[in-house]
Amino acid sequence: MKYPTSIHDHVRIHMILFWLGVAIVVVGRIFSEPLHPHWLMWIGLAVFLSSFGYRLLFVHCPHCHDLWVGMATLPEYCPKCGKKIQ
Repeated sequence: MKYPTSIHDHVRIHMILFWLGVAIVVVGRIFSEPLHPHWLMWIGLAVFLSSFGYRLLFVHCPHCHDLWVGMATLPEYCPKCGKKIQ
């Protein structure tokens, strides 16, 4: 089993969790009744929010550890220290 070692692997995992959470919420919404959310919606919300927790823990500069929470894509160079991201 290959463990995620690069920042790109971590971003990929974050995006998978993000879109999986969105998909589960949508499926839960399809099965829910008005004013009564389906239990799948809560699971989807948990997966969706866990994607942001994962990003906070693992998506940062490997050199200076500056967090990149608000960035949609990975920068080529760290905005804080200026080193190249690999």
